[in-house]
Formats: sequence, C-alpha cells, structure tokens
Amino acid sequence: MYSSLIISSLIFSLVPIILEFWIWILIAAGLLLPSFIVHFLSLPRTFTRIARSLLGFYFGWMIGGIVQYSSWLYRGLLMGLAFVSYLTFRIVYRYSKQKIDECQGCPELEQFGVCSGYDERLVAEREYSRIATALLEPELEAIVQRKVPIIEAEDDFEETKK
Repeated sequence: MYSSLIISSLIFSLVPIILEFWIWILIAAGLLLPSFIVHFLSLPRTFTRIARSLLGFYFGWMIGGIVQYSSWLYRGLLMGLAFVSYLTFRIVYRYSKQKIDECQGCPELEQFGVCSGYDERLVAEREYSRIATALLEPELEAIVQRKVPIIEAEDDFEETKK
C-alpha cells in the first residue's frame, strides 16, 4: 500500500490530468471500493494485495488532486474525503481485528496447567515438534560437522600467527 501511495502521489502530482472534479471523485470511489469489498469478504490473498495497492493509489490520487486543483474548495473537499476515508478504515480495521476471548467464563480458567480445550492442540504441537526435529536432525548434524573444521582451522591459524 505504501509503495503504491508514494508512486501514485508522484505520478498524479507531477503529470497534469485535466478532469472535471466529479469525475475525479468517481475515479477515487472506484479505487476505494475494492478495499471495502475485500475487507468484508474472505477472498484469496491476491485480491487482498490488489485491493491494498488500489487503496494506496486512492490516497495518491487524492494527493494528486490536492496538488492539481487550484480551487481551495476542491482541495478542502479532497482533503476532507481522504481524512474521512482514512479514519473509516482505521475504525473498521480496529473493530474487525479485536479478538474474542474464548476462555471468558470457562470454569477451568483459574486452574493450574493445560485446560481440556487446549489439550488436543498441545498434543498436536508436541507431535509436530517431534516429527520436525526428526526430519531436521540429519541436516543440523551436517551443518554442525561442517562448522567444526572451520573452527579448528581458525584455532590453527591463531596458533601459527603467534
């Protein structure tokens, strides 16, 4: 989002684009709309990335409009729209990312140790750790064996310098 914001700000500020103000606003709305759609739907990551880039282009488009329009009324409207859309995204993002505490009201919350709800997950994580360690052990041994001669060679080098 930030890279598209910077690039679009430079492009739309430096390249003269002659459009009616209402067309400028319609294009801005078109750039902003995918971000709202993606936020409320579960879509693949590619769509999310495109929407974030379009959101950056939206803010760059607004900055370009502020630079290009000479009327203070248009500049004020563009700044106000950009500010309101920024605040809207901050509020929507903050409320959608709040986690619900699943443990609230659970009778096992105050008990010592792992609760029954987390027990299965703990067993699965331990099994995964055991399998991953078994798979990576030969590679780790090879890395360690390759480093041992290097350390010995450095010690020999230090002794020959003396």
